[in-house]
Amino acid sequence: MNWSRMITTRWSITVKTRKITETGTTTLALLLVRHTRLLAAAGILAAVGLGTAPRAHALPTGFGTGCTYSGHTLAEGGSPGSLSLNEDAFSFSTCGGDVATSDGQVDVIVNAETTNVHSFYQSALTTSSASAGFGSLHAFSNSRATSSPEQYIYLQPNGDPATTDNLYRAIGNSAASAYWYDTITIGGAPNASGFVVLQFTLDLSGMSSVVPENAGGASFQSDLYIDDDRRPDIYHILSTSQPGVLSTTIGFRPGWQVQMYGSLSVSTNIAAGRLYRTVCYGGFICQTVSDGYVSEAESIANASNTAGFYIDVLTPGGTISSLSGATYLAPVPEPSTTWLLTGGLVGVVAFARRARVRKG
Repeated sequence: MNWSRMITTRWSITVKTRKITETGTTTLALLLVRHTRLLAAAGILAAVGLGTAPRAHALPTGFGTGCTYSGHTLAEGGSPGSLSLNEDAFSFSTCGGDVATSDGQVDVIVNAETTNVHSFYQSALTTSSASAGFGSLHAFSNSRATSSPEQYIYLQPNGDPATTDNLYRAIGNSAASAYWYDTITIGGAPNASGFVVLQFTLDLSGMSSVVPENAGGASFQSDLYIDDDRRPDIYHILSTSQPGVLSTTIGFRPGWQVQMYGSLSVSTNIAAGRLYRTVCYGGFICQTVSDGYVSEAESIANASNTAGFYIDVLTPGGTISSLSGATYLAPVPEPSTTWLLTGGLVGVVAFARRARVRKG
């Protein structure tokens, strides 16, 4: 990707702590704050007020782009790492390549009489980036975590073997979002009903993975909102949480101005070490139980290929113009692809001609 600007910040923290037990380990209780997905549209949703009476022209006026990202890590035995950035611009903007890390070590005395010390190591790393252009958004989120070893085997004072389990964890979560907003003016000749019909398309490309599946999560969200002159509320016309193509058609009167807001957000969360899950009985009695041990885990939500927003004028003679100057036309095949196709056709024609000559 051709970044117009690169901003890089690195946090790296390593802290050693000692936890002392007698022939055992001390379990540290962690409060894992569930990561809430960053929606790029959160700002306008707050402005509109979900569940309240709509207000006129809640979308941003004019035109612009922006992006945000965040990352948070926590490794038991270490200190948390975090980063965040919000950026607005009037053209192409980039927030990219930023990292949050946390490394921890927990020393455990498993046999007080012989001072038998073992160390457990935990680390987490998150990366998030985003970029925004008019009708084109990109976002990437990656969270990784490790914890080792799973357990130690040692000899008790009486000579019998015993194990010390690794009960410590590393946790990471990150998110990135991007948005654009613009205003278009409807022009040209309307259809017989007095409208210029536009087709809006949202094309989201991306992939996600969580390995192993029970260690975390990954998500996408992309939306398109519009606000026109017919009523005071905004329209949430396209929305998807999966890669794919969505389209809808809407008619507008010539002379109307339509405000648009497109957004894309991705998020990941991950945990390594001893995993837990909540089990409920009868719908009201719940308890936390072990869900296995994971030494390495990774979660990826990659929508850096693009979320494209396109507009097609379906009414003959109808036109649109934008304040930003963007056309919002669907992309055409790359020149290399066109030349490849043309070259193939020329080759077929030449082969056919030679065949006719040989036959004659």
